[in-house]
Amino acid sequence: MATICEFGTAPEQAKAGYKMVGVVTGSDDELREKYAGMNIRFVRGAAIHGQPGQWEFAAMHPLESVPVKHWESYEGDEAPALHQIDVQDMRATSGQVYVTAGSIDGKTEDMISAVAEINTSPANGVDHVPCLHVSFDADALAFSAFKVGDRILLRLEEGVSLTRVETPEGPMYAVD
Repeated sequence: MATICEFGTAPEQAKAGYKMVGVVTGSDDELREKYAGMNIRFVRGAAIHGQPGQWEFAAMHPLESVPVKHWESYEGDEAPALHQIDVQDMRATSGQVYVTAGSIDGKTEDMISAVAEINTSPANGVDHVPCLHVSFDADALAFSAFKVGDRILLRLEEGVSLTRVETPEGPMYAVD
């Protein structure tokens, strides 16, 4: 449910597990209608000059972090959860979903992040296609994968390389 929160309450929303993801404008009713059924909080900001009832709002989404273990360990295995997966659903405000998986102790070398969105096709610069941005950690983008027709196109970031490596399961590719 979209909730309108009063000016100055952003710290309270953060303590409740919400994170600011952007700024939106509109009236209380417009936001409640547009984001009905979504778990999002809007913290009131400045009034928009010359537009009665229109405000700036900080859009805050819940940061949902769940401890997890290896996918094969859920049936009858009492192994502890040593990893976590964080999900930030920002589809309503930016059309994106952020997912980060890593060790529960927060080591960045044990973390991988991905952002799903609709982006512009690198094949023609016109079509809007599904895209995943995959990062080495929370800040360092490794590559973007674009679904174009029946293919997936990879665009490596500058300074990133793709190297074929042999493994017991056969050839794989390392992104460095």
